[in-house]
Amino acid sequence: MSMPEGVDEAAENGRQPEAAAWKGGVPDWVVLGLMLFMVLLTLAGPVVRAFLPVEANYNEGWNAYNAQAALHHNLYPYRYGWKTVNYPALSFYLVGRLSLIFGSAVRIGRVLSLISLVGVCVCVGGIVRKLTGRWGPSVFAATLSLWMFIAMATGYVAMDDPQMMAQVCILIGFLVYLEAPASNTRIAAVAVLFVLAGNIKHNLIALPLAVFVDLLLRSRSKAARFALLGVALLVASI
Repeated sequence: MSMPEGVDEAAENGRQPEAAAWKGGVPDWVVLGLMLFMVLLTLAGPVVRAFLPVEANYNEGWNAYNAQAALHHNLYPYRYGWKTVNYPALSFYLVGRLSLIFGSAVRIGRVLSLISLVGVCVCVGGIVRKLTGRWGPSVFAATLSLWMFIAMATGYVAMDDPQMMAQVCILIGFLVYLEAPASNTRIAAVAVLFVLAGNIKHNLIALPLAVFVDLLLRSRSKAARFALLGVALLVASI
């Protein structure tokens, strides 16, 4: 079987044949644009559902109830009970206050979740851009992230739940950490964003732990400052 002309030329010039075989093909930006367009089309369904009076998940009613309850009384009156709240309070206060202006707590929670999902994908793209220095992998990573949520975790797309709001806060913190060397100001900003995410959803510990380990390998004093500030902010918020 004869090889493509470009591959023969590449072999003669000592270049990689794979690179030559793709020379003259479809530009990367066209492929990435088509991928993003198709993923955005699949997003239309969950977006429309967000504004319909149908249940996306059984947990939505519980979140809406607590958002309304946060306006009137303490969310944690009992250690155990039929309506025990095992989430941090920040998302409930935020959605509850916004419901006084815009109405339905469920719809507000869904819109915030949808905006947060877009923010998560943008942050993923930004992180990959920082690590690779290229826009192609960045756009691909953001598109893939959005597609994975739509295809494999559709229930979390535009659902009234604090998880996505917490995710975007913690990813912004991680992106801030990657953007420049860890000065005291940057460490403080990252700690604030991580604790803010923890006040929305309490189970996001992987990235704070990863940042602490990375700082520990670089500078024990910076790792200690990050840990102490994080703990102090966490105690204060509790």
